Amino acid sequence: MIPKKLVLKICTFSMVALLQTGAALGGCCGCNCSDNQKSALPQCDKQENVAEVSSNQWGVQAFIVDSGSTAVGIVNYSECHSAGVSISGFLKKSDKNSHVFAASMFAGPRTKIRENIYFAYGFDMGTRFGKQDGNSIKSSFFIAPYVSIEYQPLRQVVLSVWTNIYTYQNELIANKRTTTHKFGACGIGMSYLF
Repeated sequence: MIPKKLVLKICTFSMVALLQTGAALGGCCGCNCSDNQKSALPQCDKQENVAEVSSNQWGVQAFIVDSGSTAVGIVNYSECHSAGVSISGFLKKSDKNSHVFAASMFAGPRTKIRENIYFAYGFDMGTRFGKQDGNSIKSSFFIAPYVSIEYQPLRQVVLSVWTNIYTYQNELIANKRTTTHKFGACGIGMSYLF
């Protein structure tokens, strides 16, 4: 399992790097340059290298979250939205065995902020199942709003960094109901689109 502090540092570095990459690229897709100004700017002549998203693209995503667990899922991207479903899990053998899996989904609007860079936000929700410290998870539910920066360097590749600002989780484990409030969870991921 990867330490939480390391994943938080990677998430923070990735968000800054994606924003810096967008600022350095400039881009003319959404700029108000006149045709004369565009031909004078070298980055405006490179429109053939622009990775545009079609109206609807499906793909697979692999990601890691700050708890150290990894996940795989199916995603759908368009110019105006991103959505997906995923499954993750971890196994831990100690005095009491743990094998916890989570099924989740996310969805929300997506807005282009720079050439190949998108800002997305929405809701992430799901459930956990399996055994935690030898006790069965009888019911579980979590929901969290998220904000995300998505960088698409190529038509088939999307790199994502996100943070769940607040997570509400309610679980019943070993006949004990627990409610958890978590602030600032984050993750990084890569999607390959078809």
